[in-house]
Amino acid sequence: MPERPKPTTPLIIDLTGGDYGLVSAAYQGLHETPSLKQAYPLLDFAELIAIAASSRVSRNLNDAEFRRLVDEGNVCSLIENAKLRGLGWIKKHSLFEKIRLALHVPDGKEARRESLYQKLNPFNGEEFADRVTQIPMAVQDKLLEQFRKMPAVFSYEFFAAKTKRAADPLVEVVTLTHPFPYFPKKGRCQEDFANGIRAKLDNYSTDYILAPPYEGRPPERNIAAPASSSNSSDAPKKASLASRIASGGQMLLF
Repeated sequence: MPERPKPTTPLIIDLTGGDYGLVSAAYQGLHETPSLKQAYPLLDFAELIAIAASSRVSRNLNDAEFRRLVDEGNVCSLIENAKLRGLGWIKKHSLFEKIRLALHVPDGKEARRESLYQKLNPFNGEEFADRVTQIPMAVQDKLLEQFRKMPAVFSYEFFAAKTKRAADPLVEVVTLTHPFPYFPKKGRCQEDFANGIRAKLDNYSTDYILAPPYEGRPPERNIAAPASSSNSSDAPKKASLASRIASGGQMLLF
């Protein structure tokens, strides 16, 4: 089975553009949907981050479209919906998207990370619907259960006791421990969450499933752009969620 490398903290910062909302939502989504680990062999790295971040914000905002898909129990549609929305969010911030559009000339280190990023996305975004249907049904059932859960509140350890006292008793409070610092430092939270994502991915398999129709087909380079939707009525919904994300869709208390 072919393998891909593991992401680094600087690469994750480049992918998210150091945007606090995006990188923290991605970490929280990975934490709350651990079954994405079993789906990762069928996903690009950019898709994994997009799904984790977007599904977390959709749950946090109690987004109507996401809730409808959860109620219908169609995991493949849920994942595709989250992927499209999340990649749109990534495109707004990603250094790799700026490089792809020739809006930024990378220096040596950035160019090496961009090369690593290509290797992390072996499917190049292609045949996504076919890939997600290969996710085992047991994993799909777990994902649906995790997508249904009420979103947790995340807190640095220094604030954990205060956060738990203030939180709704029905809401889980997750204390951010290693590799997070005990106390958040100004201007470092984005790196803390990127480190947290990197630590989680250290426990993910590097294998990916390159089966027909992907086998033997050379990858292309345009991996950050989301697939276009033939249903134009989806556009206002995506734009609406993007604007709500920008206005703050996080649930993180210090």
